[in-house]
Amino acid sequence: MTGEKRPERELLRRRSAVPPPKERFEILLEEIRDDVKTALEGHSVLLGKVDRLDRRMDEHERKQDAQFADIKNFVMTMGRDVNARVDEVNTSLNAKIDGVRAELTEHICALAKDLAEHRADTEGHRSQYRVSE
Repeated sequence: MTGEKRPERELLRRRSAVPPPKERFEILLEEIRDDVKTALEGHSVLLGKVDRLDRRMDEHERKQDAQFADIKNFVMTMGRDVNARVDEVNTSLNAKIDGVRAELTEHICALAKDLAEHRADTEGHRSQYRVSE
C-alpha cells in the first residue's frame, strides 16, 4: 500500500510543480506585459530626457542669440563712436589747415609787400649804387 501511494504522491507533486498550459500562458503573458511595461517606462524616461535636452538647447540658442545681439549692438555703437571721432578730428584738422593757410597767406602778402617796397627803394637809389668794373 505504501508503495502504491508513493507514485500517486509523486505524480501529484509533479503535476502541481508544472502548471497547466492555461496557467503557463497566463504567466508568460504576464511576463510579456511586464517587459512591455518596462520598455514603455524606459521609453517615456528617454522622451523626458530628450525633451529636457531640447529645452536646454533652445535656451542655449536664445542665450547665444542674445549675446550675438549684444555684441552686434556694441560693435555698431563703437562704429558710430569711431565715425564721430573721425569726423571731429577731420573737422579739427581742416580748421588747423585753414588757419595755417590764412597765416601763410598773411606772411606771403607781407613778404611780397616788403619785397615790393625794397625794390621800389632800390629802384629809387639806382644811380647811387652803381658797381664799377
